[in-house]
Amino acid sequence: MSHSPVRRHPIRRVGLGLGHKFFRLERRLRQSEDRFRGAFEDAPFGMALTTMDGRLFQVNGTFCRMLGYAEAELLGRSWRQLTFPDDACETTAALEPLLHDRERFVEIESRYVHRSGREVWVRNRLSLSRDVAGEPVHFIAHVEDIAERKRAEEELVRARGAADAANQAKSRLLANMSHEIRTPLNGVIGMAQLLKTTDLSEEQREYVGMIETSGQVLLALIEDILDLSKIEAGRFTLDNVDFDLRSVAEEVVEILGFQARTKGLALTQRMAPDTPTPLRGDPNRLRQILNNLIANAIKFTETGEVTLDVEPVAAADGKAKIRFSVSDTGIGIHPKEAQSLFAAFVQADSSTTRKYGGTGLGLAISKQLVEMMGGEIGFVIPTPNGGGATVSFTAIFETRDAAASSSVDVRPTPDFVGRIGSRRDVPAAVGPPPSNVRILVAEDNRVSQTVALMQLKKLGYTADLVSNGAEAVAAMDRHRYDLVLMDCEMPTMDGYEATRRIRASKGADVPIIALTAHAMLGERDNCIRHGMNDFLAKPIDMQRLAGLLTKWLAKPSLANPVVAAAPAAAEPALAVFDSAAFFERVLEDRELGEEVLREFVGHVPLQLGRLERTMVDANAAGARAQAHSLRGAATTVSADRLSAIAREMERAAGAGELTIVGDYLARAIEEFERFKGALRAAGWSVS
Repeated sequence: MSHSPVRRHPIRRVGLGLGHKFFRLERRLRQSEDRFRGAFEDAPFGMALTTMDGRLFQVNGTFCRMLGYAEAELLGRSWRQLTFPDDACETTAALEPLLHDRERFVEIESRYVHRSGREVWVRNRLSLSRDVAGEPVHFIAHVEDIAERKRAEEELVRARGAADAANQAKSRLLANMSHEIRTPLNGVIGMAQLLKTTDLSEEQREYVGMIETSGQVLLALIEDILDLSKIEAGRFTLDNVDFDLRSVAEEVVEILGFQARTKGLALTQRMAPDTPTPLRGDPNRLRQILNNLIANAIKFTETGEVTLDVEPVAAADGKAKIRFSVSDTGIGIHPKEAQSLFAAFVQADSSTTRKYGGTGLGLAISKQLVEMMGGEIGFVIPTPNGGGATVSFTAIFETRDAAASSSVDVRPTPDFVGRIGSRRDVPAAVGPPPSNVRILVAEDNRVSQTVALMQLKKLGYTADLVSNGAEAVAAMDRHRYDLVLMDCEMPTMDGYEATRRIRASKGADVPIIALTAHAMLGERDNCIRHGMNDFLAKPIDMQRLAGLLTKWLAKPSLANPVVAAAPAAAEPALAVFDSAAFFERVLEDRELGEEVLREFVGHVPLQLGRLERTMVDANAAGARAQAHSLRGAATTVSADRLSAIAREMERAAGAGELTIVGDYLARAIEEFERFKGALRAAGWSVS
């Protein structure tokens, strides 16, 4: 009988194998747990595990040190006891996405209460641990001390607050500085303008012109500083009105044309045929940029030409991006200096004996304005013609439905401007002021009083004078005045309070024009808000004063519309051409006078043609701009009746009455023909 070999029981062998595996698994679990505990304890940030009801059951040393507690003092406590009440509510709300399994973790900043009672800012990164069945087991919190960052943020807030306060203080300082400088400038420029109307020798007239020019330069510097300050303070806003791009470009080169001609330079403009011209944006600030760039180009160019190119870059969603390029044949610009010139007070020629002068603010202001218009500005390096300099900028405007120009506009710019050189001459009277007009001037500064009264006298008006607001109110109670020139800052009672009281009593309809040496942003709106009708910044320019007097004294009442229902006949007292006044305006220089008249006669047909085109395009803004330009030009050459007609066209266009503008346009054409006949009759040769 044979015997089978003895075998080990298979179950015992399996049992030994499973036991060995369980032992190795248990050892790995212990090692993993040790590693986790080590990482948990040695973590550089706080770690805490809480039960589902929020009680701490495990914390590491960093967490304990962060709050100033021993581990035993924290275990079993609710995390809500350690948190500021408001922050505890926010943390509870932040746990909802974890509980509903919408997020794997959430982060929230909150404040813990240190054992000493002080607050401890932390950033919690919270997650939820679940078992194999997916049921929530406990919360895990990674806690980072952010006290240093919070202190830095608070310091930044304090610094920003201090900077804002400093900006406000700077704005107040600049406003006060503007007021204090403008008041004596009002005397300097105003008296210089008045002195020029008297009988002076050629040498004396030259000296007076230098005084006025120097005053205007100082005034321009003040304006630049104020503009830059307003932009930097974030208190500068752009207008958004309809305007005609072609008119704006043409007006700018017209104004600067005389300046270019005196240096023997050609100033031209070119506009691409597909450039949209009816636009919506801020035409005044666009003019300011173009004025800065073209004037700069003329200043740094001794021979050759300056050219303005306008072309579209892109158009979409009712907006157009337009590129403007100003090129010259001047001294050029080094590539290393090109971008730095757009910083404030930086100049291309900074030597103490520099030839060209200037503050370096123009380009800085232009850069800020361009960026506000959604564009960019910079020098083109190298320049297309290999010499001189080209500065190019883009701006974004809203487009309006209108036909685009059909041909490239390339022509020499007329040299005629609305004023002669940099001299602002006293305007010829628009017509004899009515003898019964009564004006009240409220002004406390003695020099400004003298200037205002003398300017009104030169313009043919008489006025009563008071020295403060209280006296102005009393004067209005005693007499009926047709217009009040009201200084804003006066002792006893300022102009704002005086205006309020006048409006509340017998002066509901009397036009009140604010006189102020403040020129900060919002001053005009401030004056209107206080019940004034218009705004005249010091130094008071006689041209501007004459225009405002004509504007407000021509109105039957403030409640009536600016434009009558139909064009009235030209005032018979107005001259077709006041030869004597014009001869005085050009300093009795016959050659200069004939040159100015020649340019005027050659340019008016172009302006009238543009006016007619605005009628076809139903472009009221463009019509107003063209009429304004024609009025200024006609006033300068003493074409008084044509100036009056242009004034009515400007008013009608401003009111959107294009039919009335069209009626006046026909009369303007006839009046221009009469003006040319009057030139010949007066012996002026302009052919």
